[in-house]
Amino acid sequence: MTQRLPQHRYRAGLMSFAIMGVVLLIQGCKKVPLPAKLAAIQSHPIPSTPEALAEELAIMVEVDQEARFATMDTAGYMSQFVLNRKLFAIDHANTERMKRIVDRFGWLTISKFGKESANYAWLLVQHADAQPDFQRRCLDLMKPLLEQNEASKENYAYLKDRVLLAEGKKQIYGTQFHTVGGVFQPRPLIDPDNVDKRRAEMGMVSIEEYKTWFEDE
Repeated sequence: MTQRLPQHRYRAGLMSFAIMGVVLLIQGCKKVPLPAKLAAIQSHPIPSTPEALAEELAIMVEVDQEARFATMDTAGYMSQFVLNRKLFAIDHANTERMKRIVDRFGWLTISKFGKESANYAWLLVQHADAQPDFQRRCLDLMKPLLEQNEASKENYAYLKDRVLLAEGKKQIYGTQFHTVGGVFQPRPLIDPDNVDKRRAEMGMVSIEEYKTWFEDE
């Protein structure tokens, strides 16, 4: 089992790589060699037990995070381009694997698969920007589980915003930020004056506190 990464480091609200991802996939990201530990998973059947699935998801998330941190720590256009191609190849492989997992189990419920596995599944879907229809499918699977406490309200809010923006709509919870004139600010947002109320209903900190997570990085 891999070590769990600090929660604020794997939150996916800073930016969307969707447009760049589509371009890189067109240019052949599928041909980029995957890290060995991720490649080894691809040919295996979907694990049949929650424990085995938890180990697989942990590897997928570890590879995801290593690739993302590498792109943040590298300067230079060509180096960035190479790392981004690798990142989107990883995202593609993880998304295809997650589609098979969801086909088999539906959305991973907390009571059966555990909170950590449910969080890992959410993170991998959050990064499936190249396949927004799959993100929408997972969002719809999560929704009825919220009242049963079988899915995280906070995770649902992040994915909801991601899906809405991909569909050309405004986000609800202000989880997705971009940089305008060197300043972090939310991407288009419904009723900004009441966003903190909506965030509180989903168990989230205020948008100003959330913003400091990026500014402290």
